[in-house]
Amino acid sequence: MTFQQTLEKLNIFKINAFRRIFQQYLFIIIGVVTILFFVFHSYVLNIKQEKKNILANNYVTLKTEIIKEQNIVDTLTNELFIQQPDLDDLNNFLKLNYTEYFEYKTDRYMNSESSNYFGTLSFIKKIFYSYPNFSDIILYDKKTETLTIFSNKGSDFLTRYEKKLPDKILTTKEITSLVLQKNEDALLSFHKTLNNPTTLDNVADIYYVFDNQPIYDELTKKNVDSAGELFLTEENHPLYHTLNDFQHAKTSLTEVQHENLSSTYQVTSKYNAKKIWRSIIHLYFYFMLIAILIILVSFPVIVHHLRNLEGKIFLISQKMTAIQQGNFSFTAKENEPNRTDEFGLIQNGLDEMANQLKRYIDDVYVSEIKQKNYQMKTLRSQINPHFLYNTLESIRMKAIINGDDSVAEMLYNTSRLYKNMIKGKELISLSEELSFCDSYLRLFELRFEDTLFYDISIEEGLEEAMIEKLSIQPLIENYVVHGIDSTSDNNFIEITCEQKNDDILISIKDNGKGIPKKQLVFIQQQLMNNAIESSDSMGLLNVNYRIKELFGEEYGVEISRNDWGGVTVFLRIPKK
Repeated sequence: MTFQQTLEKLNIFKINAFRRIFQQYLFIIIGVVTILFFVFHSYVLNIKQEKKNILANNYVTLKTEIIKEQNIVDTLTNELFIQQPDLDDLNNFLKLNYTEYFEYKTDRYMNSESSNYFGTLSFIKKIFYSYPNFSDIILYDKKTETLTIFSNKGSDFLTRYEKKLPDKILTTKEITSLVLQKNEDALLSFHKTLNNPTTLDNVADIYYVFDNQPIYDELTKKNVDSAGELFLTEENHPLYHTLNDFQHAKTSLTEVQHENLSSTYQVTSKYNAKKIWRSIIHLYFYFMLIAILIILVSFPVIVHHLRNLEGKIFLISQKMTAIQQGNFSFTAKENEPNRTDEFGLIQNGLDEMANQLKRYIDDVYVSEIKQKNYQMKTLRSQINPHFLYNTLESIRMKAIINGDDSVAEMLYNTSRLYKNMIKGKELISLSEELSFCDSYLRLFELRFEDTLFYDISIEEGLEEAMIEKLSIQPLIENYVVHGIDSTSDNNFIEITCEQKNDDILISIKDNGKGIPKKQLVFIQQQLMNNAIESSDSMGLLNVNYRIKELFGEEYGVEISRNDWGGVTVFLRIPKK
């Protein structure tokens, strides 16, 4: 298969991958919208149920209030029947004029053995005091066609006049219009007939009238958030409802609960679908808005993903082209996305193949070229500036003449180091190398004015062991350049030489700033690969390369963190 055929197949694969990813995103969008719909639908059902519960609670409240008022009426009427003096007093109150009644009341009170007799007026006042929601109590004497009205509101507590009423039990609307002559919709009346228990003669028809305006207002307010409407009717005539259009309500609502209270009043709750719809229509709008936003946001994500995919495929084709042209180092890491998917596996495979090819070529060709380049660098480094040594000596003598001992000592150590570099010997004793390291460290000890300290120790018997010149000094220089903490007054470096089996292990340990973990791993990898490319760790790599070339692959430089917070560099050489 030719390279062009491979690229064509790669393009076909790209198109199929685009189609597959688009379908996946489409299914995800549909799934998210579907889940969102079910969550929304569940929320709407909960709202509907809450509104139905509110309607049911309001219905129970209204019914309970009517029943409570009915019980109050029954209790008061029974009290009149039980208390014979009160019933007789009421009978005389209705049949006598005021003067005659008060004379009767005085005589009755004086002749009564009980001190608890207070008469009709006191009985009515006690009712109004105990039950503030009473509006009026109406007494009608059929024989005399006389109306007696006790009012709990207004300035007229007692009103009496003659008027013939229809021979039937009057409804609340009839009581309001014919008797009270008021235009109030919140009144509710209960009728009771008072008969003398002895003679069974009719004493009076009594109408208890309640003002339910506070109750109605509270129910109307609560019912705004309910699922329907409430109705209180008397013989199919509305007394209270939460709708403005009662005739409309009769035809457009669905009855939920209905109950007859006594023989005249009916309490009803009806489900109002339009009211529910008005209360949740904005939720449907929000759902549609969120669904549209999800779709609108998803398209840029899909486009971004497809472009990312296209970039990965483009990188694969670039790698293939680079390999075909002999460029095995092409990675474009700054443009590469996450390499954990299928395309990443392909890229990793291409990289591994390119690395294997590169290593094979390096082993055969590049290693020879690298060796020649290193030899050229070595030859160049041997061309030392002799005049610089002589110049430093002249300057040192001038500093001695001027009495500047510190500068003179620094110049002495510097010239000693250059003199060591000028020498032609490549292998020197370990003691000589450590002496040069001492001069180097003394130079910087003076430079940093008692903020840098060092210690050099060597195991007895290792002084004459041979080592390549400038093997330890670059390792110390690495600490001086990169590791010293200028804010600290306790910078310390320790050089120890000890025998390990048939080898000599030289350790350079410091308490400096340390090395970041990522950089440390990178340097360790370079040392393991015996790289000598230019980098910030050129001294380490140079020493490592020279030791391995001179003594073998089992020797060289290693580096790691230590418990002082800095790093420890190990140099292993054979004992010869």
